[in-house]
Amino acid sequence: MVKDSAWQVRQGAVFGLGHFQEEPDAVIPLIVPLLSDDVPDVDRSAAYALRGLECRSAYNALVANGNGIVGDIIYQAGEAEKARERKFK
Repeated sequence: MVKDSAWQVRQGAVFGLGHFQEEPDAVIPLIVPLLSDDVPDVDRSAAYALRGLECRSAYNALVANGNGIVGDIIYQAGEAEKARERKFK
């Protein structure tokens, strides 16, 4: 579904993948390519999905592969990552 020709299907697929918090490393490779989708709504959905996984590897993938369209989501994810780090200190 992440490679479907209909952007709405790709967006729905990435939304669902963002809920796999138990197995983030299994879904991150499926989400990352959608950060450079031709449709900005899919880019943003992919960024939100990575942010929603709430783990360091998803944050790193977002920072490494994000673009200007998702800059605000990268910022939000960074703030959440800082809060997680403070919580575990």
